[in-house]
Parts: sequence; C-alpha cells; structure tokens
Amino acid sequence: MRFIFHIYIILNILIVSIIPLRVLGDEIILNALAYSFEEEDILYTPLIKKFNEYSKNNNLNITLNLNLFSPSNSTIEANDFGTTVEALLSRKTNKYDIYFYDNVYTKKYGKHFINLEEKIPKDHMELFSSDLNYQLCTSDNRWVGLPLNIDFTVLYSNIELLNRYNKEVPKTWNELIETGLYIYNEELKNNNNDLMIYSGLINKDDESGSSTIIEFIHSYRELKEDPFPDLDSQIAIDALEKLKELKNKTSTDEQFQVYGDYIIDRLFSGKAIFLKFFYLGLSPFYKVSIIPGRKEGVSSSIMLGNNVSASIHSSKEKQEAAIKVIEFITSKENIKELSLRNNALTGISSLYDDEEVCKVMNCELYKSIQPIVRPTKENENYDEYSMKLRYYVYDFIYGDKSAKEVLKKLLI
Repeated sequence: MRFIFHIYIILNILIVSIIPLRVLGDEIILNALAYSFEEEDILYTPLIKKFNEYSKNNNLNITLNLNLFSPSNSTIEANDFGTTVEALLSRKTNKYDIYFYDNVYTKKYGKHFINLEEKIPKDHMELFSSDLNYQLCTSDNRWVGLPLNIDFTVLYSNIELLNRYNKEVPKTWNELIETGLYIYNEELKNNNNDLMIYSGLINKDDESGSSTIIEFIHSYRELKEDPFPDLDSQIAIDALEKLKELKNKTSTDEQFQVYGDYIIDRLFSGKAIFLKFFYLGLSPFYKVSIIPGRKEGVSSSIMLGNNVSASIHSSKEKQEAAIKVIEFITSKENIKELSLRNNALTGISSLYDDEEVCKVMNCELYKSIQPIVRPTKENENYDEYSMKLRYYVYDFIYGDKSAKEVLKKLLI
C-alpha cells in the first residue's frame, strides 16, 4: 500500500506540473517543489512572489511557479514527501527545476543537484562559509544547496519558578534533575498538581526522537572541542543511562514523548519547569538557554532546516535561470528580511552581528550553541537509520535491554 501511495503522489505531482517551457516569447517558466508543515505558508510563497516581482521589474523573463504540499492541501507527510522527491530525482525528471527540502536529505539528493560553488559568485557563497553550512549543504565536497533557514533546539526554563525558589538555569543534566525535583515537590505542597518537570522530546514515532538521542549523546562528551562520541564508547553508554535516569526521575513515559502542540501549549501556559524544544523566540514564562551537558561548558544542539537546490536534469537554459533564482532568494537582504518577518534563524553568520536582527533574535544564544548535525553523510539512507536508532534505543529507555546491548546493535 505504501508503494502504491508513493506512485499516486508522484503521478499527482507530475500531472499538476505539466507547464509549457515557454510562453509569451522568451519567458522561461521554472517549477519549484516544496513541503510545509504549516497550513499557512510563511516561508516559500513570499519568496516566490518577491522573485517574480524582481524578475518582472528587471526584465529577466523568468517566472517561478511553486507546487507546495502542506496539511491544507495534502495528506502527505514529511517523510513521504522526502521519499517522493527521491523517486522523482531518480527518474531524472525535468518537471521540477528547483527543490526546497529538509537538509537531512542533502547527501541522498546531492548527485542530482548543481554544484552551486561553480555557478554562484564567490562573494555570495562566502556569506555561507562556515563549517556548519558545509555539513548541511554539501555532498561529496560539492555545494549542492544553500540554507534557506535553520532550526536548533534550546532549553526553556520557567523563570518565575526559578526565581521563586532562588534557583539558577541548569548547566548540567544533574542540575536539571536536582532543580526540577526540588521545585516540583515544593509546588506540590501548594497544590500545583498540573506541573511537568521536563519534556524529553523523544517521540517514538517521529524524527524528533532520533534527533534527541543524537543530541544527548553529543552533550555527554568530555570537552567542548571533542567530536561526537563513538557509539561503542563508555561515554555513549553513560549518556543513554543518564537519559533513562532523566526520564525516570523527571517525567512519565507519556510526557517524555510529547511533541508539537502539547509542548507549545506548555510554553505559553507556564505549566512546565523545563522544556526542550526548537527556538521560537521569546516566551512570557521562560528564559531560553543552551541545552545542558554532562559537564558545565559542554552542550549540544541538533541542527535542522531547509535547503534550496537546482536540478541537473533541467535544460541548460533552465539551470541558468534556476541559479539566478537561488542567488536572489538567498541574498543577504532577502534572508535578513525573512529572519525579521518570521523570526527565522539563518545560515548567514554575519547577520548575528546585525543590530536590527539582534533586536528580534537572541544573537548571543546562537553564537553560544554547540551544534551537531544528523549523521546523514555516514548513513545515506538516513530515514532507515533513524528508525533503527529509535527502535533499539527505546528498547533500553522504555524496556529492559541494557544501553551497551542496544548500542552494539546499532553498529551491526
């Protein structure tokens, strides 16, 4: 049934996108494909509209059409969309010229995309010259995409409750457990029975679970400069054992897995002591800080986001036009406007020194995070690895397997 569903989606995408190459003389029609988690798209559509206005005003004779899948027009989910894009690219279809996609698929899709470093001016590419962007946007040492936006996880600490009990924002996992339990027990004395200590963001059926596991192991390294711990190391074993301790002492199995709307509701009701979630900007009840670690000064934050790329399967003329689109929408001016309008994080590091941007965004927080990317270059079929990771680790966190045993299975 899943195979038939993907065939149906592919046929639907191909049918709705059959648009002539040229109309009205020399006009070039480009087609872009994207997926949005939100019913109201605030990321892609404004950029497409702005480019088309720019093209018209500057006589570029390029029109960009967007086929956007979202909860409002489709039942397709993010993972299914990723599989569908892979199927389209594998068929070497020329129906789409530009792809917006989760950066977890950069390695998988990379061979189908233009090396932007060879096409886009050097000064533009230098806007994105960071080790993090290199990890998120390259495949086989080729810059196959540029970051449209990025996301990272942070710790939200209930500042009212911390102040009430003269406690500090935790910098280690032990401090979080100790502070959380103390405040929770004190609040119980005041009949506050609707208070969560911590949400682990380990959803058993969602990519967020895998991201949290990767992030937590990374937070357990000895030194800030250390690489991701080997899965057969004692550090990885200790990390999973601490993660289970965190779940057992601060949460229930159900609460440790909650995600999305439930977390957001707690963020804006103040009914949690600590929450781990993606950076959303200001919250009336919470102070935002980096994720705790095994030791003070060591942290971790999983990096997610969306890239934009141009297909090598389009005609040469369309490829050249697609490069102009990408260069325009990823300009510093447009990315800055996107950040200001949507409070969206950006891959252009210099914007975190921009006074106007830093008025609406916590630039110092961004500069202090210790990022980790998902291991997509080591695991090209990351979706399969992610499911395997959750399956085995959950046997430990929610079952009776040992940490060493489940980590060993991941190495097979």
